[in-house]
Amino acid sequence: MKIGVFVGSIRRSGLGMEVGQWVMDVLADDPGIEPGIISLRDYQVPLLDVDYMPAEQKGRYPDGEVQRFAEAIAGFDAYIFVTPEYNKGVPGPMKNAVDHLMVEWVGKPVGFVGYGGQGARVAVSAWRPTVRNFKMRDVEPAVELNIFGEDFAGDKLTPRTEKAEDLKGMVAKIVECSKQ
Repeated sequence: MKIGVFVGSIRRSGLGMEVGQWVMDVLADDPGIEPGIISLRDYQVPLLDVDYMPAEQKGRYPDGEVQRFAEAIAGFDAYIFVTPEYNKGVPGPMKNAVDHLMVEWVGKPVGFVGYGGQGARVAVSAWRPTVRNFKMRDVEPAVELNIFGEDFAGDKLTPRTEKAEDLKGMVAKIVECSKQ
């Protein structure tokens, strides 16, 4: 199964890619999983100011950068959203990018790895209605990393062993969900 690890932070000094790489490393040992990382920083998705509904485009978008992003997203069977929590919400650029697409998300399983001052619980909760609108099948619980506590030493990612086990459990639920 191909799982896209979608890193939604575009901050230059952010922790998103470090968290995304940790997810990739944990998944690397699973022979049934083919993970791939999609960093939003690699795409220049414009603000959603278009005069069409993304659902009407059926995967063919007039903006070349949106099309490139859509093709990257479409190549996966399921996703793990690596989401920071900004001011008790989701990152604006990530939400904007998600909203640009439609058919690429529909019906696919998704899990969440959130990171923030309190583990990104609010951001993950805010993502759930959005992904359900796409008829994505979100699995619970999310993996939450506390950037001011036990999962980071200074600015270095140091998740506890049980966090990797939680991630593996979430991935097992994603795989199970994909078979339904």
